[in-house]
Amino acid sequence: MAEKLALARELNAQLLLTDDRKARFAARRLQIPCIGLVGIVVQAKRHGSIPCVRDLLQIIQAKGGLYLSDLVISEALRMAGEA
Repeated sequence: MAEKLALARELNAQLLLTDDRKARFAARRLQIPCIGLVGIVVQAKRHGSIPCVRDLLQIIQAKGGLYLSDLVISEALRMAGEA
């Protein structure tokens, strides 16, 4: 985790991509903007790159093995206008 944050600071990255909860918390404390996979999926819907967040999240969970809580899914759907 420390390596991600150090590299982001060194490169003056505009955004850190991580699904690691501890890394995201630390990034926020360091004022490093970050986004995870679910955030990218929501952004893709907003930009018209995908038609539906719900279907893609189901595929990610089933085939990618990523666990998403019901709360995370509900919030993603709300943010994507699919709630």
